[in-house]
Amino acid sequence: MVKRREDGGTLDLFTDWEPPKVGVQFEDKSRIRASNVAARISRMVAEVMRESGVSREELASAMSAFLGHPVSKAMLDAYATQARGDHNISLARAIALVAVTKDARVIGTELDPLGLAVVPKRDLHGLRHLAWQERTRKAQAMADAEYQMWKGLA
Repeated sequence: MVKRREDGGTLDLFTDWEPPKVGVQFEDKSRIRASNVAARISRMVAEVMRESGVSREELASAMSAFLGHPVSKAMLDAYATQARGDHNISLARAIALVAVTKDARVIGTELDPLGLAVVPKRDLHGLRHLAWQERTRKAQAMADAEYQMWKGLA
């Protein structure tokens, strides 16, 4: 019997491929685990700011410019700590944080349990394309059935 040579250059369709991530959210939930929604949001805000690689002063300045009113480093510090559970980031400031960091995981992660998703716009077009393909497939099946009945084949 001939021994089969391994082909290291060819991907195995079922083991070497992962579908692309479409939804925007934190993949590692252990990094944002908290006892309640407010604490979880604080942890996510802290993660997004840390991973942005930009100082909180610079983030505050850019968010202020985006909103048209002041956001201070102290505010960002308060939003990022679980100790101040009564002081969560507002939706307007969360949107400003997304605009400045280009990281929408805070919003996407909180929408996921509600059955909703945040997707990049380029992926939205792909999802719409798939929906149109499915609708076209169903319309063609209906047209084929009507044709079969018209010709007396069904």
